Amino acid sequence: MIKTMKFMGILLLGSFQWNSFATAENDASSSAGVEVVRVQLAKSPDVSPMRAIYFSLKNLSDKELVLTGVSSPAARHAMIHRSYLVDGVAKMEHIESLTIKAKDTVDFAPGSYHVMLMGVDKEKVKQDFEIGLEFESLPVTRVMVKP
Repeated sequence: MIKTMKFMGILLLGSFQWNSFATAENDASSSAGVEVVRVQLAKSPDVSPMRAIYFSLKNLSDKELVLTGVSSPAARHAMIHRSYLVDGVAKMEHIESLTIKAKDTVDFAPGSYHVMLMGVDKEKVKQDFEIGLEFESLPVTRVMVKP
């Protein structure tokens, strides 16, 4: 089930520099049939309580995987979102689950899927921090994010 959340497009796009990422990139993280590469923390103003994280998620298994959630000790709340434009208006929706086909890759990128951290601990995101990708049938995949 997908819940549509309406945001003021100008505020949203003004708060995050979608084409500008932190310079550090993570090495690959892999766990039980998944691999996470090109982890990037989007730059945003220091006063922003939100941060977006982008990466490529590879399903290395022969079965579909279902991503059901995300967590991080660096924020009060973390969610999977998808952003898109409709008639020039920026929209974002919460994704409760995302199915990744066998041997497929899903890119979490500007204008598409991303992890949204809300209630960010501004001190914790100034150093390496972890997110946990939660799957239906796998243990949590831990991914390090570099500022």
